Amino acid sequence: MAIAALFVVIIATVSFRFYKEGIAWQQQSLFYRQQQSQIWRDVFPDLAVPSDITMRLASEKKRLEGLAGQGIGLPSYKSSLDTLRSLISDIPDYIDLRIKDIKIDQDKVVITGQAKNFTMVEHLTTALEQLREFNMQPAQSKRVNEHIVGFTLTGQIINYNQTTDSKLGSFKQL
Repeated sequence: MAIAALFVVIIATVSFRFYKEGIAWQQQSLFYRQQQSQIWRDVFPDLAVPSDITMRLASEKKRLEGLAGQGIGLPSYKSSLDTLRSLISDIPDYIDLRIKDIKIDQDKVVITGQAKNFTMVEHLTTALEQLREFNMQPAQSKRVNEHIVGFTLTGQIINYNQTTDSKLGSFKQL
């Protein structure tokens, strides 16, 4: 009988302690909610205080990320300007040429120009292939006169955000 009474006293003591801790946690939670509400009113004086500020801020963050195009799983694309910069800056200095036109479409780049000879056109094609941003097709070239070769180079733009099997990509247009 004494053991049963001792057991009841222990259970009652533990239960009372948990009850008091629960009340303390509720008071602390209420205090933090009041602080959040006060901060919300200070920052957004014209808006009503939402019932769950933390959830409201999380949903607002997701909304803003969506507007900025972040965090929503959309692939990032290489801009036309980056493609053009890679194209021009990585042409070796020893290649003597005159570029007349560069067209950048959704999935390809077309370069029209002139060079001193057919070898320079081949060097340019090889240099562009080594960038690993373009799958270059064989150059279309013809002799314009005794000292000038006209050429047209076409290359498929590689999009690194797709699988390596796919060599075609797309990117934002200007």
